[in-house]
Amino acid sequence: MRNTIKLLFTYLFFSLLMPFRGFAQTDTIYYDIKWKITTKDHASYYRIATKQDDGKYKIEDHFLNGHLQMSGYSLSPRDEDDNGKTGYYIYYDSSGNKTSEGPYENNKRSGEWKFYYHGFLVSNPNLINDVGNGPAIYYDSTTHIKISEGSYINEKRSGQWTFYNSRTGTIRLTQTLKNGLLDGEAIYYDTLGNKRAQGLFKQGLLVGTWKYYYNGALVSEENYEKDTLNGPAVYYDSINHSKKSEGSHLNGKRIGLWTFYNTKNGKINVTTNYENGLQEGEAIAYDSLGKKIAEYSFKRGMRSGKWKLYVNGFLRSEQNFENGVLNGTSIFYDSSTNNKAAEGDYLNDEKTGIWKFYSPAAKKIVSTETYENGLLDGEAINYDSNGSILSHKYYSHGERNGSLKYYNNGEIVSELNFKNNALNGYAIYYDSANHNKRSEGLYKDDKKDSTWTFYDTKRKQIKVLENYQDGALDGEMIYFDTLMRKDFIKHYKHNVPDGSYTEYYNGFPVKECIYKDGWLNGKMIYYDSFAHTMNSEGEFKDDERSGTWNFYDVKTGNISSVKTYDGENPRMFYSIEYYPNGSKYYEGEYYEGKCIGTWKYYFQNGALAGETYYNDMGTKGKQVVYDSITRNIIAKGAFENDNREGIWQYYYPNGEKKFEENYKSGLLQGKYAWYDSLGYKRLEGKFENNSKTGTWKYFFDKTKDVWIKVAYSKDSLTGDLTTYYPDGNLKRK
Repeated sequence: MRNTIKLLFTYLFFSLLMPFRGFAQTDTIYYDIKWKITTKDHASYYRIATKQDDGKYKIEDHFLNGHLQMSGYSLSPRDEDDNGKTGYYIYYDSSGNKTSEGPYENNKRSGEWKFYYHGFLVSNPNLINDVGNGPAIYYDSTTHIKISEGSYINEKRSGQWTFYNSRTGTIRLTQTLKNGLLDGEAIYYDTLGNKRAQGLFKQGLLVGTWKYYYNGALVSEENYEKDTLNGPAVYYDSINHSKKSEGSHLNGKRIGLWTFYNTKNGKINVTTNYENGLQEGEAIAYDSLGKKIAEYSFKRGMRSGKWKLYVNGFLRSEQNFENGVLNGTSIFYDSSTNNKAAEGDYLNDEKTGIWKFYSPAAKKIVSTETYENGLLDGEAINYDSNGSILSHKYYSHGERNGSLKYYNNGEIVSELNFKNNALNGYAIYYDSANHNKRSEGLYKDDKKDSTWTFYDTKRKQIKVLENYQDGALDGEMIYFDTLMRKDFIKHYKHNVPDGSYTEYYNGFPVKECIYKDGWLNGKMIYYDSFAHTMNSEGEFKDDERSGTWNFYDVKTGNISSVKTYDGENPRMFYSIEYYPNGSKYYEGEYYEGKCIGTWKYYFQNGALAGETYYNDMGTKGKQVVYDSITRNIIAKGAFENDNREGIWQYYYPNGEKKFEENYKSGLLQGKYAWYDSLGYKRLEGKFENNSKTGTWKYFFDKTKDVWIKVAYSKDSLTGDLTTYYPDGNLKRK
């Protein structure tokens, strides 16, 4: 009622203002997602319907974003009035792209319609009363290339239809249809345009001769009746195009004689017969040279009777089949000698009874095996070329059970016992040369267990005793020398040294230590192998020496040296060496086998004899030497790269300078002076590269007066030798 009043008011208002102009009636209608009329709040679309002068309504449907969804003309502003669409309609998606367009007549689509995807044409069929009638063309939605074309009659495909490759546009299929069913010739093509298949349909079913192609070449010809293979068929090789096989079908199954060919030379490979699709009767197969490779037979499609296989015309096997499974005796022949290689029986496709295996060259049995239900069960024996037993074993249900013996030249080399396919029980091994016992012990589930004994096979005496648990060394191990004296005793835990270790020489201990988890940890003692007295003792920590180690004079028992190892750095230790009387000889620190820091040397009376400083690289630096009685310095100097360098000074025990030298890279270089014990200079000169050079002077005793002058060059006298009187006057030149 409210809308009616509003429309009336609008009509009166415009008729008063514009009496000489026509006007149009406009309605806005809201629809939900299912195109049911709803309120604005629940709408997905809205419609603007404008009445025209001819009484029709111009319809414009919109998405809520304002984009046009459809435009056309209708006899009613609302679809539910069923007054019908008429005229040309265009539909759009929410992005504004056309989705379809075409004419309506009496509310039905009639005439040419066009359908779009993302704005691109995908089909334009002809419709009559909403039903396909007439030509239709379809396009690929991505490439926009034509993919099919043909005609419809009452919504069913009829007449010639052509289908195209959506990428290249080339024909991929042509077919004839009637009432929507394939009826007539159909041709299929590959992507290169080569024919792939050609044949006839009748009421949607394959009939007559069909030909199939590969790369344009014929690969098969088959005959059909009502979609089922019936009649002759020929197949060709896809590469050389020669005939591959030929025969006939009946009701979709092979029937009668079929022949298979070698495609390289055209010769027959196999001829065989079929009944109801199953192989039946005898068949023969040939190789490429026409030589027989198999003779066999089938019964109801299953292998039956004797089967023989050949290689190069020679028999390789003879086997018997019943109902498709092996039953009876089988014989196999060697490919080189053509002699028998193996023979035995099958029962229901499984080996049974005793099987024999032969050396084809010697024509002798090399092994026999006993089977039951396809599994080794019972005795199995291997033989050497002389017929002597190599091994003798037993099986149960495919697993080794019982004794197993190995032989060499008829002599036993091992005796083993198995249970459930694993070594279990006592085992003995023998030397293959002298046949004496080599080792013996117990196995448990394929692993050594308990005590194992190893022998010196030449002396027939025990060499080693080892204890095992679960296959790993666990417990005491003892080695013996050739006189049956202990060589060493070691303890293991789970294959890793753990516990005490004692090493012997001629029956006396020479080493005692402790292992923990495979590492030396604890006290270590060494003994002299001849005097049998202690040689050294100390501690190990994680396989490295640690703490204080004492070393002894094996004759006197006195300590000969003490080494103290750094617990943080086992490569560094402090060493003190002693004289036989027990006094210190020298002391200092080692790092990686080199002296470092200050080293001190002593006389047997305990007095300091000297000090040498080493840098961290183990090379010498400063050095001082002392007198054993006065304890005064008697020499001092420095080293560089282990060579004397710079000034070296020497003194008498009373402290007076004795002489002074200069060095460079270990060679005497520069001034030299020598003094007597009272401090008077007695000689001076110069060195160059370790040789006397220049003028050398000799002085009178207890004076500063020159006595002799002499010239040197490279350690040789050159020039004059001059002598003087004590008063300085020339004596002789």
